Amino acid sequence: MTVKPEDLTLVRLRSIDTKVDRLIDHASDLTDRMGHVESHLGVLSQQYAVSSALMDGFDRRLERVETRLNLSES
Repeated sequence: MTVKPEDLTLVRLRSIDTKVDRLIDHASDLTDRMGHVESHLGVLSQQYAVSSALMDGFDRRLERVETRLNLSES
């Protein structure tokens, strides 16, 4: 029994279709994961801004203490 070229073509096309479906699933998964990374990066940026503001406040308070105790170099 010989295999018709049309049958071989259909087998190859089905194989390609399966692989494309897997690639689409992987791309969707990567897109979801990247969205999570971006949202966590946003949270980290906000936390950094809050920390910077707190550190600025500590710096101002330390300058006032140094000035009161005449420890500043200026």
